Amino acid sequence: MRRCTHRLRAFAAAAAAVLLGTLFLHLMPLSASAADMPDFSYLGSFGSLTAADTKEAAELIYQAFSDHAENVDLRKIASKYIDCTEDLLALYREMMHIAAPAVLHASKYYYNTWGGLRIQIVYAVEDEEYDSLYERCMQQINSIAAKVDPAWSDEEKALYLHDYLATMYNYDYPGLSGNAERPYRELYSALGLLRNGAAVCQGYSELYAMLLNKLGIPARFVSSDELNHAWNYVRINGTWYHVDVTWDDSYQNRAGFMTHDSFLKTSEELKKDEKHDATDWSLNDGTNLCGVQTVSQFSDAFWNGKSNITYWNGQWVAFDPQQSALICYDYDSSTQQAAGSVLKTLPREQSRWNVWGRSTAFWGPSFVIPVAAYGTLYYTTPTAIYAVRDAAPEVFHSLSSTEQQQGYLYGLYESEGTLWYGIDTVPQNASNLEPSIRYYGIALPDVPPETEPVTTTATTFTTTTTTTTTTTTTTTTTTTTTTTTTTTTTTTTTTITTTAAVTEPVQTAYLRGDADNSGNVDVADAQIALNAYTKAIAGKPSGLSERQFRAADVNLDNVLSVEDAQYILQYYARNVLAKKPAAWEQIIR
Repeated sequence: MRRCTHRLRAFAAAAAAVLLGTLFLHLMPLSASAADMPDFSYLGSFGSLTAADTKEAAELIYQAFSDHAENVDLRKIASKYIDCTEDLLALYREMMHIAAPAVLHASKYYYNTWGGLRIQIVYAVEDEEYDSLYERCMQQINSIAAKVDPAWSDEEKALYLHDYLATMYNYDYPGLSGNAERPYRELYSALGLLRNGAAVCQGYSELYAMLLNKLGIPARFVSSDELNHAWNYVRINGTWYHVDVTWDDSYQNRAGFMTHDSFLKTSEELKKDEKHDATDWSLNDGTNLCGVQTVSQFSDAFWNGKSNITYWNGQWVAFDPQQSALICYDYDSSTQQAAGSVLKTLPREQSRWNVWGRSTAFWGPSFVIPVAAYGTLYYTTPTAIYAVRDAAPEVFHSLSSTEQQQGYLYGLYESEGTLWYGIDTVPQNASNLEPSIRYYGIALPDVPPETEPVTTTATTFTTTTTTTTTTTTTTTTTTTTTTTTTTTTTTTTTTITTTAAVTEPVQTAYLRGDADNSGNVDVADAQIALNAYTKAIAGKPSGLSERQFRAADVNLDNVLSVEDAQYILQYYARNVLAKKPAAWEQIIR
């Protein structure tokens, strides 16, 4: 283990030396333009501040974060009032939680009232790390926001982002308990989700508000000291509703399975849920929301009582446990009503999950998870994944005999052209600190060529011309039909290239990190990733199959590098040697 670690460090140092000899492009964070600046007029009058002064102060704070400024100067606004310091500080705290450029703020700040109010901004990272990390975080935020269809109504956009966060991120039980080392700021912030894939409720609430505000949907930050909890207050069609992504993601480590119990609820509706039983639901301006009376437009919305909802062929698709069917919904935002049509009624054996080891007992909820990706709808049953394109559903992947010994399908999501499915014996672990679910990936066949990681790039180094020819042969079992498709792509880039030879069917499943397909993640897998990287430096093909390449690319950046090998070793050290289970999201930062 020590020898392998030293080799990794040596290769990392060599790679760094190569990089020092190349042109380094320094990316500076961009200032917020007028087009990027959200309309904060929805904040209204913050305490004693007028609505106009609240909006101006919010914009000044937003701009200061965007510029990576040392402080925000609010003296002009403060000079209009006898004493509005507490109101402006409360507004600053609100902006820390809801403004995307504040993603790297620390949990503290300082202020000076000499001659007026100036707030000193404290950042979570040092200046030398700030620019690159800020750029990465903003790219992630922009990438998530870009997935939202501009034609959707505000409630549909809020629904998509709710489901996306609940699918792609986890509550950070390991960090909260001390089982995983985590800086305080990352544990309690959107930065934690973007960097580690996990955070506590404050992180969910911050990222959700940042995304909604970026899309022009008013969103605020709600907290309760009694509950030690935070969530969001979102305005849809002029009415404010509660959204609590954290509690709707209560099935930890079950990517794709969630509820909508706390989505677009009025205060009266949310109070019926014992998880929110408190009397101090507060906004940063001091407003108590417990007694706010509103009439809901969404009491009978199609998402109520459903788990994961996905968008496919212009319709929202969800599994309805009452009908035991996948339903396609045409949503009319003018009436807030959805006309549903049955896509597929599932037989009992496909919609019920037996208690492991007990053939006559089954769980109450159904864990059918629909996921749309690249024009195809996929959904889970206990032992198989089905695909729907234009005709009837077909089996896309059946659990192997080895997989069936590990449990049933309890998770499904798509990321960067790979469909990930989780296997476990229980729907939810008794201990969230030791997730037992195992995720496997399948390279999807319908990914556009420009996003397929057949030819990938590593560190900028030398000019290489790569020509890739891919031949795919498909054979059916009932009637033998062979279809051959040849695609030739020629690219000239200034890169080191790593080429994965496609020699296996795209439906081949793999365990993340298990590059040698041994069924375990260990030092040998790190060595495979490292060898592929050294071949890339030498300008040689990696010699890996696509399955091996995808399994070794644990940080999912479509590049095999020293980082992948290091992450695999860390995973092995934590989960096998130290026997302190940790998911990949807790290891990769």
